[in-house]
Amino acid sequence: MEVLLWGAYQQGNFGDDLMAVIFAKRLEEHGHQVEVFGLQPSEAKRHELSVCKDIDAGVRWSDAVVIGGGAVLKEAQVLRTILKSAARKIEMRYVALRRAVLSHSKPVYFCSIGSDGIMSFGDVSWARRLLFSSGAVVGGTVRLEKDVALLAGQSIEALYVPDVLLGAARHLNQLPTEWQFDRPRILLNLHRRYASFGRNFVAYAKQVVPHAEIFITPSHLPEADLSYEWHGDGVDAKILEYEHCFGLLDTLQTMSLILSSKLHIGLTAMSYGVPFFSVGGRGKVRDQLAQLGLEDLCILHPDVPVRLEKEVLETRVRKVREKLAATVTPIALATDGHFDWLKRALGT
Repeated sequence: MEVLLWGAYQQGNFGDDLMAVIFAKRLEEHGHQVEVFGLQPSEAKRHELSVCKDIDAGVRWSDAVVIGGGAVLKEAQVLRTILKSAARKIEMRYVALRRAVLSHSKPVYFCSIGSDGIMSFGDVSWARRLLFSSGAVVGGTVRLEKDVALLAGQSIEALYVPDVLLGAARHLNQLPTEWQFDRPRILLNLHRRYASFGRNFVAYAKQVVPHAEIFITPSHLPEADLSYEWHGDGVDAKILEYEHCFGLLDTLQTMSLILSSKLHIGLTAMSYGVPFFSVGGRGKVRDQLAQLGLEDLCILHPDVPVRLEKEVLETRVRKVREKLAATVTPIALATDGHFDWLKRALGT
């Protein structure tokens, strides 16, 4: 079967691109021919994936479309869509996808998608609502239990399976790394609106954990030309370049603690048993951490000065580590459900 893999792969973003690689490779293992819409050329070449650049042509070529991961059920942000060309382009791609799948009568499935900051289907952006209420979307897997009922209201069958990147180590045939906090390695990946928090945290860490190594990284390819991430200006830390998703993946495995304002860097790190603290994470981050029973431990408020003593910080980190050690393996096994669902839907 020919499958068009469709997602937020046009921004050179770590989490989305890693999901694209995982889904594409597994679909190929199932015997399908895959094209990935809009994946950055450098990532596609590295992983020997075929890229589709035209939505209508890709849908026409395919037997089915698979939306592979991400915050697809995203709230309507009308002002942002009007003012920001990048946001507007993303929404218009949903319009183009709907037009194409209806025109060519192709089914749409989804895997490991989630909601972000919504309470009901009516809160979803209009372009995405149009797609999911079109009759073309057949069903799939969602990463939050609450989204099963949300889609059932649109007569769309959804199965809850933990986020695919909570099983990243398993799906990439890698083992969780040996973890330590004796000489901590701490990685920060923050939105630039949290630069003040980042500077304060680095200064704090230098005082209470003076032997710690501090690293700062963006999570987008330079060619994506996105500038919303903090690049560590004015701090004594090692600045890492983001070159490709597997490069950052290798880095995450060596860390003792991850602080990020994004979701998928944290979930991927946790799949390797590395604790993650969310800094100013949006609704999807809070929902995911609450579902894992980690909300109280893993959320740091960016507007509150860091005043943890070393012992308190270490205790908190170790509690997260203990929780991960007890839950990562069963969660990773459960994430196979995404691919089991695809097998049933698409065949092999």
